[in-house]
Amino acid sequence: MTTPVSERLQVRVYGTPGCGPCYSTCQAMDKAGMDYEYIDVLADPESRKMLQAMGYLSAPVVIAGTDHWSGFRPERIRALATSGQAPAAKLRTW
Repeated sequence: MTTPVSERLQVRVYGTPGCGPCYSTCQAMDKAGMDYEYIDVLADPESRKMLQAMGYLSAPVVIAGTDHWSGFRPERIRALATSGQAPAAKLRTW
């Protein structure tokens, strides 16, 4: 059963330029066919403050609805991708 578009989670990846785990996280989400928003925390001080207030001090941080985690976590990405709640990928150009 497919989750209606209106009920799918908004997925955000907060990362930094040159961050290997950030790149791996985005690459795994791309491979899983997920859509997500990438936010550079060095260019967005408000996002950096929000993550610090949540207790995160390293990148990447993934927030998907009420679920969130830090680091490259392929098992969490797979679970999210197979849940039917992650939005399908749009054409992405890097």
